[in-house]
Formats: sequence, structure tokens, C-alpha cells
Amino acid sequence: STLRLDMLLDKLDEFTVMDTRRRDNPDFYGHLVLNGDSAWIRGPLTNLKIDAMVETAPGAWVDIPLTSYTSASQLDYVTFVSNGQEIALEEKDTKITGIGMNVTVNATPDARMRLILNEQVGDIIEARGEGAINLQITESGEFYMSGIYTLTSGNYLFTAENVVNKKFTVEPGGQIIFSGDPLTAELDLTALYSVNAD
Repeated sequence: STLRLDMLLDKLDEFTVMDTRRRDNPDFYGHLVLNGDSAWIRGPLTNLKIDAMVETAPGAWVDIPLTSYTSASQLDYVTFVSNGQEIALEEKDTKITGIGMNVTVNATPDARMRLILNEQVGDIIEARGEGAINLQITESGEFYMSGIYTLTSGNYLFTAENVVNKKFTVEPGGQIIFSGDPLTAELDLTALYSVNAD
């Protein structure tokens, strides 16, 4: 007989659902603290289903790298050597399997989101905003996001070849539109760079 859960978590108050770093999952990571009325956790331990409608709590943050490669181990022109011997890097599967999740998060300006366009040079959009974002993780480990995140404040650190570093202010009202794969998010933003004339 398989152990099954059928739990209703009632009145979530600053409930931490994720506390990960890049080393844990290079696709998305952060400290996700939520408030909400309820969440259901059902199914056998080998195939749990989580359904919830929640909102972000103060101190929550999420980083989403949008680069074409996510770690130095994926750069084929980088070789790691120790004592004259080449080191083979172990690839790890970062997919979450055996858990199905369907969570709608009402994002509030209390939470911070960073879209990392190029981590190697520091090309990053950091934003606060609001909107209903649906997060889904399938039992096979695929991750999907859908919804519109409307910025209330933010900045964009633009870097070019490690020579030019300019910090732009992102105007309120811009949007990040998620429609499935978070790596294909559509950005509709206006960023301003202030120049001081002497």
C-alpha cells in the first residue's frame, strides 16, 4: 500500500515554499514567501499534486536566468585542469520530478524579480511589480509560467563587452509577459538613462 496525502493547508501566513540558489536549480531560484487562504497537497508521495492561489509576502525574490547557457561547464572552450589533469565535470539533472504543481501567484511590489540576461557581464533587469502569474511544474519536471507582470519600479543594468556599464531606470507600467516557457518571456519595457549636462 502506498502512503497518500490529502491535506488542506488553511490560511498560509508567510509560508516559505522555495528557498533555493543557483547551485540548486540554474533555471529559476529564489526565496519565495507566500500568503494565502489555502493550498491543497494530494496524492501518493511519489506523485504529489499541489494546487494553490497565493500572493507574495515581503522579502520574497525570484531570479530567472534567460541566457543561452547557464554555467561554465556548458562552455565548450573552457577546460578545468588540476595538477595537469583535465577534470571531467559532472552534469546534474535539475528537473523536479514526481510533483505536479499548479500555483497562481498574485505578485505584489513587496517581492523582487530579476531577469538575468547575461550573468557573465551583469546584464540584469531587476523589477518590482504586480500581476497574476500561474506557475506549473508537470510530473515530468517541465516548468511553465503564464500571466502578465506589470512593473511598478525597476532598473536595467546594461553592459556591453565589460566596457560600458549603464544603469537605466525602468518606467512603471512596463510588462513582462509569460506564455509558457519562461525563457521566451516577452518584455515590453521603457528604460530611461539620465545624463547630467555640465
